[in-house]
Amino acid sequence: MDGRRIKDGFLFRSGDLGNATDADKQMLSGLLDLIVDFRSPEERIAKPDPEMDGVANIHLPILGTEAQKNTHPPTAKQNLAEVFSDPVKVRTGLKGAYAKFVENDFSVGQYEQFFRILVEGKYPRVLWHCSAGKDRTGFAAFMIESVLGIDRETAIEDYKATTKYLAGDLEKLKESIRNSEKGLTEEHEQALEYAFEASEFYLFAAIEKMDELFGGFDGYLKNGLHVTDEEVEILRDRYLEK
Repeated sequence: MDGRRIKDGFLFRSGDLGNATDADKQMLSGLLDLIVDFRSPEERIAKPDPEMDGVANIHLPILGTEAQKNTHPPTAKQNLAEVFSDPVKVRTGLKGAYAKFVENDFSVGQYEQFFRILVEGKYPRVLWHCSAGKDRTGFAAFMIESVLGIDRETAIEDYKATTKYLAGDLEKLKESIRNSEKGLTEEHEQALEYAFEASEFYLFAAIEKMDELFGGFDGYLKNGLHVTDEEVEILRDRYLEK
């Protein structure tokens, strides 16, 4: 809002990196100093991050196992048709997860650790990710943009843009269920749409919880994540063009 722009080449968000090719890993090793993995231990074991020369990796699971149930894309061992059989359950579960980002002490503490990493600046070029790169990762991106002074409308539009980039993954899952024994029903299709949509409906659940518990984003930042005004200026000096 002060007219500056975020610097290129320092802040990256993505989905999981388990399918990275050798060429991908070589490229990323030249771009990054650190990868922060927001996934659960189970997700991390099922699809480990690749090791890359010169790139550190920190595991910061955002949701505990119980809190994560029915809120994110399934692991390989889960039955897709069962996971995505109830659209209302999927949508309600995701909305609840976003509220937990703000009200759950464990989740708030993990996001606080993430901001500690950014403030300390030991790793200037950081990529953070979860499984799809939409929820745990998208909320972190929304917070970072807000801290850096990006207006809320722009930060929300950036979050919503994730839907476009997940379109390929969504179609693959639809095809998997379509080829399964039960086939793709209207309920499956709607549940999948809800699961892969970066919707204001979800993000506003977190924003409303911030308003309720902390009096807004600034209160959540200071009293939840314990990021001071001085540290905000450190982050803006580091990640914004002069």
